[in-house]
Amino acid sequence: MQKIENSPAELKKNFAFRAFLGLTVPMSNETLIVVSKLKKYIKDKAGMSTSANVADALSDKVRALCDEAIEKAQKDRRKTVMDRDFS
Repeated sequence: MQKIENSPAELKKNFAFRAFLGLTVPMSNETLIVVSKLKKYIKDKAGMSTSANVADALSDKVRALCDEAIEKAQKDRRKTVMDRDFS
């Protein structure tokens, strides 16, 4: 059986294999942002460049917001996270 490393690069590389095994545990270091769209937005909005670390920092913030929304949905005994859970 193939050994699966815990580094973000290895987790992304082996996603299909992990899914095949039913090991679809959320990847805490996975980038949740479409980097090209983020860079284009910043360039179009302000004419500025975007450093490589911005997507990771923004992904961390999105992850934290999602965690809070998940808790709100669970508190309301729902299995669906809704837009109202983000307010």
